[in-house]
Amino acid sequence: MIRVLLREALVTLLWLVAASAGVFAALDRTGHHDWYSTAAFADAAGVPRERATARDLPLFWNAQVSDVAERTARDLRALGDPARAEAARRRLLQRGLAGMPYFFTTLPELTPEGRSEALRLVERWAPTLSPEPFPAEEPARSAWWANFQAVWGLDFREGYATRQAQRLARHASPNAAEQLRRLGTFALPALQRALAVERDPVVLQRLTDSMAQVTASPRRAPEGATPAQVRAVAEAWRAFWFVHRLDYEELSGPAKLLAPVAETRYGRWCSRALGGRFGVSRATGMLATAELRERLPASALAAGLGGLAAVAALVAFGGGAALRRRPLKMRLADLAGATVPGMVAFGAAWLALVRLCAPPEPTAVLALELLGQGSRWLPAAAGIAALAALSLRRERHRLVLHAVRVEAESWALEGLSPGLRRVLRHTARLGVASLLAPLGLAGPSVLLASVVVEPLVGLRGMGSHTLQALSPLDAPWLLLATVATVPVLVGRRWALLLLLWLLDPSLDGAPAEAPPPAEA
Repeated sequence: MIRVLLREALVTLLWLVAASAGVFAALDRTGHHDWYSTAAFADAAGVPRERATARDLPLFWNAQVSDVAERTARDLRALGDPARAEAARRRLLQRGLAGMPYFFTTLPELTPEGRSEALRLVERWAPTLSPEPFPAEEPARSAWWANFQAVWGLDFREGYATRQAQRLARHASPNAAEQLRRLGTFALPALQRALAVERDPVVLQRLTDSMAQVTASPRRAPEGATPAQVRAVAEAWRAFWFVHRLDYEELSGPAKLLAPVAETRYGRWCSRALGGRFGVSRATGMLATAELRERLPASALAAGLGGLAAVAALVAFGGGAALRRRPLKMRLADLAGATVPGMVAFGAAWLALVRLCAPPEPTAVLALELLGQGSRWLPAAAGIAALAALSLRRERHRLVLHAVRVEAESWALEGLSPGLRRVLRHTARLGVASLLAPLGLAGPSVLLASVVVEPLVGLRGMGSHTLQALSPLDAPWLLLATVATVPVLVGRRWALLLLLWLLDPSLDGAPAEAPPPAEA
């Protein structure tokens, strides 16, 4: 069974990649969508909207990825070409000390004119590190920088810059700020990594001030800035880094190997999606992940209860003519067995989901608030249950439902005896089965019913927002909805396999209509 689940997990992952790539490609052709939450900060970041939305990158494959090492070497070689020298000089000046580790390896390859120009540029990169007066002759200047490399080259290491950025993030350290200033733009990758995980406005201001200093940029929050202003400046720096990262950072190891895929529009979206950033919902102006956290618990409550109710009703009152002639007492026992353990399991799973979606609001507060909206989710659950029951009445579902029915009767009968261990074992098994049955048998029907029913009853869930997102073509939300629903659709396979393994109904070669169990 473990091997089967691993196989199904791989199948689900492949379907998830294929579906998200297909939907991304289709929606991306309709306009410049803010997939990366960067377009709103493009002006503040000093980058064109075209680049902030990654329209300059290929869709799925980028065969010409170059990082800071390749760009610096290429620009240094271009200094000897009068036609390309001026543009290369501007790029090198903007790149600054980020190109220092690759300067000395390229220097011997340059022409005398190119070498002299390169030495003048590196002196402008590092004015605080250059001596006064500086040697006028080119051989003496080259010798001085060779000596500099031997003495100070160890400072230009990723680990050293990372430690200084972490020191600055932990507390206001004048020494760390000075060391980062001396490292110049070489420190930008370390500062950006620290910025990516910080949310405290005080820390954000220290980091963004340091980045403004090493790049000589005015992009910083003013003294006495509000937390919202500081966060806006931090987002502008994140947008700047999204566009210019490879001007300052070297790719190595797996990152270099995956660069042709990762440095594409879809690859950039995937990397941000893995970090939980799906862009801004066009319909509401909120982050798509914030919309998901707000709406998912309500949809899960209505859809989960609806699917559970549909399975329980068909277990108790469905089946062929022979099953419908069973005594009412047995049918009520089936209903209790298919409902009670499933409700307990669903309640635990739903509270875990609410806890995941609740921060910073307390879990209990959000759960009670949602449960208090019974006038909306109860009709939604009833409508979903009705539509799911129609799907579950298919002939191919009868044997699985009968297996759940047999387990429910065993639970109900053993509940009258003192065998506590057996009762608990049946309760756990039946509770899990009650959750798996709606997913394995009626997952697509439940999802479709959610989209239809939620807007009708005014439930603020995923289904209603997905329907609302179709008109303005809210691409970030539609793609997030795809990512959220594909595992449910593909999960039918492993849910059904796990359900059959759990109940062990021995259905191979069984007749389409199972006989009713003998009355105890």
